[in-house]
Amino acid sequence: MKSFYSEQNIIEQILKNDPNYTNLKITNEHINHYYVYDTQYMFIYAQASFDIILINALNKNSYISSICTCLYPIFEFDENIKLLLQRPFKSINLYKYGRSIIDYLHETQNYNVEKLELCPVSFNGDKIAKYIEMNKSLKHLILDDTWWLETNVQLIIKSLKYSTLETLTLKRDIFDVQNWIICDIIKTNSKIKQLYICDAYHTNLYDIKDALLNNFNIIDFKINNVYHDEFNEILERNKKYQIMLHMCINKRIIPKCVSLNCLLPFVL
Repeated sequence: MKSFYSEQNIIEQILKNDPNYTNLKITNEHINHYYVYDTQYMFIYAQASFDIILINALNKNSYISSICTCLYPIFEFDENIKLLLQRPFKSINLYKYGRSIIDYLHETQNYNVEKLELCPVSFNGDKIAKYIEMNKSLKHLILDDTWWLETNVQLIIKSLKYSTLETLTLKRDIFDVQNWIICDIIKTNSKIKQLYICDAYHTNLYDIKDALLNNFNIIDFKINNVYHDEFNEILERNKKYQIMLHMCINKRIIPKCVSLNCLLPFVL
């Protein structure tokens, strides 16, 4: 029974209720361990499926606030995802359940999620846009395996203006992330500071640079996980601007009588 209680038994790790164990990452090793010892799992935890055992274990844990599943669907029924998401997670990434996640986050009115990864995005751009607007806790959004229908994109981009997002990542796409999509995201009057794009078709960097010139918020920007020299000067300018803005807000650093307009010439 020693192997059954190894680190690959993720249920036992959850049931320890360790206050330092807040990030739950379920890997293929954990799933394989369940299938090797499925009889013991059902006998000891008195349940029939891994997802129900997982949900019941989480109900006995007070500290886990982040969940990530990798490369392997683990839920037998969508209803079990709803049961899982009744827990107020701060960070959610359930591989291949993007559509169900956004549906149930709306249904349970969970607007406390700070980091959300959705895969796939598919045709539910309207629900994603609504969630972006309504969840004022959301700081990091990752959209993966995306069918970039134009209506999807336009709705999501429009919602950015009313969001609290600081980091937006567009990962692997079935179709090209067109140039206008990247430029429109940059031009949107949002709080986004980090923008990461996966682009298989290498968009026009000059168009992006023109869009960035009028954006003072983005301080970190990668395309295909690569920094481009064309943007370095603008990103450095924006970093100085954000520092200056913070100093002006904090009146203990910059006296109230000094306005941001007086300091801008030293940044631009």
